Amino acid sequence: SKVGGLVGVNNDAKTMTNCYSTSTVTAEQNGGGLVGYNYGVVSKCYAQGNVTSTKTAGGMVGYNDGTNATVQNCFAMNQQINATSSTGIAIRVIGGIKNSAPTPEMNNYVLKTMAVSVNGVPQTIYDDNLNGLAKTDVQLKQLATFSSSNWDMTNIWGIEETQTYPYLKCHTKFAAITFQNYDGTVLQSSDV
Repeated sequence: SKVGGLVGVNNDAKTMTNCYSTSTVTAEQNGGGLVGYNYGVVSKCYAQGNVTSTKTAGGMVGYNDGTNATVQNCFAMNQQINATSSTGIAIRVIGGIKNSAPTPEMNNYVLKTMAVSVNGVPQTIYDDNLNGLAKTDVQLKQLATFSSSNWDMTNIWGIEETQTYPYLKCHTKFAAITFQNYDGTVLQSSDV
């Protein structure tokens, strides 16, 4: 199975950009916090849910396959990445690459406290191309972190400095909604 928090398979020449998932992922083969199996481009996205897979688990993508498969300027903010088989692979950003998929640049980031395990054994992880660069939880709630990764924090994304992870501005909180009766009396008023 190819299971992702948002998409199971991102097909060749397709681009996923400016999206996120907070879903928990459980897969038999390839599990990714955002995409289970990637043939295309994943850019300016983040994943936050835990990932468990028998074979290959990645915080953002389970597997990159082919020359078009890239992950760039993404953030894996998962608490846990687990491969349950003793021959499994668990990696913070991309579980694996094959068929001439390019090695990612050092422009993906991860939650510093992310726990990674294979067959129940905690792994010691260092920053590299597949594991990304570690950031603290505080840094992942700061505008500068995402602006420096070329995220559009003016028109597409918003953040409440040191309080929230990025959110899509189309999902912003409305100040208040008031329902009024035909005579103008307030029936209900609340923050949404």
